[in-house]
Amino acid sequence: MSISKEKLHSRPTSPFDFWRLDLAGSQFEIGQQLADFALTTLDQPWEREEPSGGDAEALDEVFQTHCPVLSQRAAGVAAQLAKSGVRGNPYTLPMMDEPQPFACSSASFSGASGPMLIRNFDFTLRSFADLVGIPASQTRPMVDPVILMKIEPDIGRSTISLVGMDLFLGAIDGINDVGFSAALLSLSNENLPPQAARFDRVDELSVVRILLEQCECVREAVELFRDLPKYTVFLPCHYIVADRHGDSAVLEWDENGTHVTHGARAGGLVCTNHRVALPGTRGTDAAGSDDAGSVERYEDLSAALQGLNLDRDAAWRAAERVSLNAFDPTANIFGGTLWTGLYGLDPPSLELRMLG
Repeated sequence: MSISKEKLHSRPTSPFDFWRLDLAGSQFEIGQQLADFALTTLDQPWEREEPSGGDAEALDEVFQTHCPVLSQRAAGVAAQLAKSGVRGNPYTLPMMDEPQPFACSSASFSGASGPMLIRNFDFTLRSFADLVGIPASQTRPMVDPVILMKIEPDIGRSTISLVGMDLFLGAIDGINDVGFSAALLSLSNENLPPQAARFDRVDELSVVRILLEQCECVREAVELFRDLPKYTVFLPCHYIVADRHGDSAVLEWDENGTHVTHGARAGGLVCTNHRVALPGTRGTDAAGSDDAGSVERYEDLSAALQGLNLDRDAAWRAAERVSLNAFDPTANIFGGTLWTGLYGLDPPSLELRMLG
């Protein structure tokens, strides 16, 4: 593993910092590498209060039950932190301040190049302090750094993912070695006051990582998502998943349980920032959200993916059609489409275009 030893102390000259991180070995060794990266590279104050004995046991039980490879990885994190005299929660290595929603667009479809999933990740480039008007110097964008992370364990799934906000669990979108892909999208304007950490459930940022580590197909993802004990820390999300067989689904949940919208096999399925799977909603209803832009992007992306012979070029054009500007009228960087990822599912592949 090769990483920079120079910590970041201020807003980077580029809109956000981007690293590539390749990890390999046992799950325990990969955890050690993640902790070493956090200790030597991240300037963000990521160390958090160590869970109490009962909370730590509850957290271990959740991951042992639903994603045991991450328990092995967390053991490596804990061991490496202990070497440096650091105590904390080995299941989280935060890289950012509290997040704010911006927007996202994603779709799964099949075409001339086989089954694919494309997503625009849209987010603000301002710091949390900027947005809430708190005077602060040398604060970086909330999604900073962003890491293209490749994990090749000796046992378990190999994955490639775009990681932000949390080094351990923060897979925002990604794909594994059997062509299963997943991405999270915020439910805009539904952000909640930050909730106290829970150790008997997993938060909204953990879901994509767990699905990538555990699932081969959409059917398995739906079953696992139903079983996962979940809670929302701050930013309600829903998730789009797709596999090499051409199956896809949007996964949502509320106090009444899990809600799933399945895409037609070899057909398109679109997800933006309003609910689509809850009972009584339709794809073009901004139910539970006042983000009209979400509905417009949903309709535009749906229209762009109507063709029967879609190829990669058509997918890129569709994504650009719903991309968002990263600059305000005075040319200051504000936010928009930070990256677009085109995931080929059979065979697994990723083409990535970053802002700028």
